[in-house]
Amino acid sequence: MPTVPTDPTPDAATGREELRDLARRLLRRALDFGSPGHARIDLPGTDSAYGSDVGGLEGFARTFVLAAALVAGDRGHDPDGFLAWYGEGLAAGTDPASDERWVSMRDHSQPKVEAASLAVGLHLTRPWLWDRMDDAVRGRVMAYLEEWIGSEYPPCNWVWFRILTEQFLLNAGSARAAEIERDLDLDLDYVESLYRADGWYSDGAGRHFDHYAGWVMQVYPTLWLLMAGDSPRAARWAPLFRERLSRYLEDAVHLVGADGAPLFQGRSLIYRFAAAAPLWAGVLAGCGEAGQLREGARRIVAHFLDHGAVTDDDRLTLGWFGPWPAMAQHYSGPGSVYWASKGLLGLALPEDSPAWQAPAVALPIDGADSIRAIESPGWIVSGTARDGIVRVFNLGTDHAAAGEFRSDDPLYARVGYSTATAPVLAPPDAGPVDNAIVLLDENGLPSHRTGFEDFRVAVDDGTGIGAWTGEAHWPASGERVSIDAVVIVRGSQELRLVRAAAPRRAAILGWPVTADAPPSELLGDGSVAVASLRLRSTLASLGDALANARVSRYADATPLGSCTAVPELLSDGELTPGRWWGAHVELAGADVAPSVPPHAELSGSRLRIGWRDGVDQEIDLDEIVA
Repeated sequence: MPTVPTDPTPDAATGREELRDLARRLLRRALDFGSPGHARIDLPGTDSAYGSDVGGLEGFARTFVLAAALVAGDRGHDPDGFLAWYGEGLAAGTDPASDERWVSMRDHSQPKVEAASLAVGLHLTRPWLWDRMDDAVRGRVMAYLEEWIGSEYPPCNWVWFRILTEQFLLNAGSARAAEIERDLDLDLDYVESLYRADGWYSDGAGRHFDHYAGWVMQVYPTLWLLMAGDSPRAARWAPLFRERLSRYLEDAVHLVGADGAPLFQGRSLIYRFAAAAPLWAGVLAGCGEAGQLREGARRIVAHFLDHGAVTDDDRLTLGWFGPWPAMAQHYSGPGSVYWASKGLLGLALPEDSPAWQAPAVALPIDGADSIRAIESPGWIVSGTARDGIVRVFNLGTDHAAAGEFRSDDPLYARVGYSTATAPVLAPPDAGPVDNAIVLLDENGLPSHRTGFEDFRVAVDDGTGIGAWTGEAHWPASGERVSIDAVVIVRGSQELRLVRAAAPRRAAILGWPVTADAPPSELLGDGSVAVASLRLRSTLASLGDALANARVSRYADATPLGSCTAVPELLSDGELTPGRWWGAHVELAGADVAPSVPPHAELSGSRLRIGWRDGVDQEIDLDEIVA
């Protein structure tokens, strides 16, 4: 497993120049696909469900943010002529007589998202673009952006797209200022309704926690405060937003692997190094430790570059590392992937900024093992320095709300996610196939957990303890069985336990291991392991309840490689209702010496654990789920 030295390199100046070079290469290549009037960038690839007209606008708007950050950080120096190019595109895209006129927000909702990127880009480059723009073009751009005023949006992170667009219009002197002021107050109040605790926002009214919590819900308040300046509204919200960003970043830096890999969880993962955006937001806002945030952002970008995310001809594709079309969602098109530009927002700061001058600081994963509970998403985060892996044990996130009994989404409802693995991206209706605690129906189909009732997470003496209660269910049949589940974590080792209210066969599905060659397997008596050259995933039954060990294999099921293996433990028959059962589970680097499972004795609801680091604990499982 490759590791990164605890004395990070390169230095800040070199790091900035590398990011600057990347931005210029991405932009130069993207502009090769520009339309004659420069209003569209039609990148090669399969269009999203929204069609090529929206895709062309996405390509323009999302790369414009990158060009704007680059030129702003260079204080207007623009040897490539990017602003002139985008200025022509703004003129053509808003010209009703142009064949390249943009899709109206009245005809399609997606331009509302892109409007925010236009607003950010125009704000960052105002002295060199907007202020020098022809009055007629300025008027047309404002008229186009004003279509957002009073318009509806989905109840999620889209609220910020209207806020940023309308703030730019307010700054630019829109005649509809009264309407904008009303919208801004309503929207900021809605943002407040999405706040949970400890700096975290939900991307909607349910349990919607993923990268959007950072790359929109934390980044856009920072950008809005820059745009709103010293206005009374900004003065009111600034302390709150900065305090929340600072607190969020305390957790966020623990979610980056030593090799710079971000957590593979949630939607829109094709945006790749946009995962660095909240770290840059902290740098821009002066929140957190600049040297550490900058180092984390640099590593995330470097991780994707090292794994071929940018093609030899300087393009981003639909995928994670290289192209992997199965990751595309209905709104994913060849231009939309350039939201990765957010991962380079730090370029908006000039080279002599204190943020670039601060010495680099190692990430939490570099120095020692760490474990923390994050209450809002219901995560226990365990990072182990010996292999550089960060694991998230997911007790509280399912992209739903309590009582919404539907199929598990593999990107949200798995028990575990990490910086070294990806869930098997099987159709949700197939049921969980990895990283799950499931019951089996009479046909052997695994249960789903989405819509569970309650959860808890905590850390006690270096051990993470989490639980959820709810109903294991089968969406096709509507059958439900009440269950309680507990996850106990120390370092790379975990215990997963469950009890059901009705007799059912049961299974625990382990961490998936993906590689370009088929992972090896080792089956034992109530135990199973799979391994690649990089990772090792193991399961061992507690007692004799889960005696049936097997390995399931999947082809081209994750973007990390062509061969995936998942260890599984199953019961031979139905388990006694109300009885606790479980297994030891571990994910570790393959070059780390195999660890011996902790000594665990389960008597009724009392679990005695002798961890291999010498710590002994006794836990009452009934008390945890009470």
